[in-house]
Amino acid sequence: MTSPSDHALPQTLGPLFDEAWYAARYPEALASGLDPLAHYLAEGDATGNRPHPLFDPAFYSEQHPEIAKSAGARLKHYAEVGEPGGAWPNPLFDPRFYLEANPDLQPPTSTGPGSCGRQTRSSTLSFTSPSLARGRPVPTLWFTTWSRGI
Repeated sequence: MTSPSDHALPQTLGPLFDEAWYAARYPEALASGLDPLAHYLAEGDATGNRPHPLFDPAFYSEQHPEIAKSAGARLKHYAEVGEPGGAWPNPLFDPRFYLEANPDLQPPTSTGPGSCGRQTRSSTLSFTSPSLARGRPVPTLWFTTWSRGI
């Protein structure tokens, strides 16, 4: 079995790939003998598998048809370009609206060389289960759909 560290994906992608969720949703990943990330990169992305419950690759492809549909290209684009630019990861969740409603979650921006003031923390991931436990407002339609397993 390969490990996620064997793959040349940027560090920013790590939190947007939910290994346990992926393995549970796509049992063929484990049956293939590959670890979940390796399966996603080799086969899953090309077949439209979701790497995370919040990221819908089919929806993202509709918004960005120029992005390749394999080897994690859509998720990489979202992590590096889409999310910092306010792109939606699925049709039910608006990261900018969520951050405006929760200003304490505004991600810091990097000020290092070459950073161009990019966000350094995933605003989309601020919405996952830990934020629900903090009693943050949850859009009803999104939560109803998500809790049923998108």
